[in-house]
Amino acid sequence: MNNRIGSLAFAVLLGGCVGSNPVAAPVPVHQPARTVPPLAVKAAEPGYCERVRDGNKIARIQIEVERLLERLRSDPAFAWAKYEHAPCYRVVLAFTDGNPPRWLLEEASAELRPLLRFDRARLPLSNVAFEQARQDVFAALKPTGVKALIAVRPDAQRIEIGVRTEADAQLVRSVIPVRYRAITKVVPGGYAEPIPERAGER
Repeated sequence: MNNRIGSLAFAVLLGGCVGSNPVAAPVPVHQPARTVPPLAVKAAEPGYCERVRDGNKIARIQIEVERLLERLRSDPAFAWAKYEHAPCYRVVLAFTDGNPPRWLLEEASAELRPLLRFDRARLPLSNVAFEQARQDVFAALKPTGVKALIAVRPDAQRIEIGVRTEADAQLVRSVIPVRYRAITKVVPGGYAEPIPERAGER
């Protein structure tokens, strides 16, 4: 079971429409290779598994992670973050080069450090670049009037757009910026009107 951290993932409803074009790869975000010197403080061994059930510990970990994310989000190589709850409790941080910055393990507490795992982003898109892609796709859809359900998945580096019909899907595909079409999936039949809450229902 995975939870994406902070505001890294969410879904929205839009009203509007779009048409299809060839899929093109996103413009790669090239970052110079980072050399990571040996760390005085190391994370836990890869096989380490801790099952955290203490709510107070989970709260402490999440508060610390959010503090670290405030700094990580400005790192040009940082891509995304998520919690894994089972079978082990972990905080997974992904980078475009797969390497955490040196300061991260040095500043992480002894309680958090064993729970950290590092991954390489599927695409060379940093958190900053993916956020820009999200904003640009939303801006492109807004004038169309197509009703859509949008799911943003930073850990998969995907934007999924559910619409009602194939005609809506074609319109949506036509307005998505070419550089983001490889990370955007449009799903006909993926939108349903929300069910209004019934008054007095318990």
